[in-house]
Amino acid sequence: MDRVEVSRSGFLTDLTTSEGQLHRFTAICHIMHARGILATDTLTSWIQEELGLTNIKVIKRHIRTMESLGLLVREDVGYVLSSGGKALYALAPSNLGKGLELAEKVFYLRALASYVPLQFISVLAAILENAGGPKERAITSYGQKILSGSTWEDKFDLKLRLSRQPDSPPRKLQNNFDCFRLWLKQLELV
Repeated sequence: MDRVEVSRSGFLTDLTTSEGQLHRFTAICHIMHARGILATDTLTSWIQEELGLTNIKVIKRHIRTMESLGLLVREDVGYVLSSGGKALYALAPSNLGKGLELAEKVFYLRALASYVPLQFISVLAAILENAGGPKERAITSYGQKILSGSTWEDKFDLKLRLSRQPDSPPRKLQNNFDCFRLWLKQLELV
C-alpha cells in the first residue's frame, strides 16, 4: 500500500464519497482498539468482516484517510491507533446506524481543522460564496482556492482545466469536494 505522508498542513487528494461517512472511521477505531497493531491485510480483513465493506481500494482509502486525520499511525509491521484514535474510541460508540455523537462532531471538527486546514476552510468558503448556485461553481471555487497551497499532484493541469472549463471541474476534484461536503453536513456546518 502506498504510504501517504501528511503533516498538520497536509492535503487529502484521493477521496470519494465512499470515505464520506465519518462514523466508519470511529467504527474502525473500535475494531482496532482491542487488537493492537495490525498488518494492513489483517486490518483490511477485519474491516471487511465487521463493517461489510467489500472493495479493498475503498478500505485502503479509509485507512489512508484515517492516517491523514491523525487516527492511525503506520508502524513497520502495520497500523496502530494513535493517541487521537484511542481518544475517539473512548469518546464515541461504534453504532453505525445512528448519527454522530456530539463528542465525535467535536473530535472530527478539530481533526479537519488541524490536519487539513486548507481544504477545510476552502470547502466552507466555496460553499458559502456560492450558496444557491450550481454545485459546479462551488467546486471550481474550491479548486481555485486550494491551488496556491495544496500538494495536489497535477496542479498545473488542474489550474488549466479550471480556467478553460469552469463549469466542468475534473472528476477527482468533484469527488474530493463531495467527500468534504458530506463530512461538513455530518458536522452540521453546512
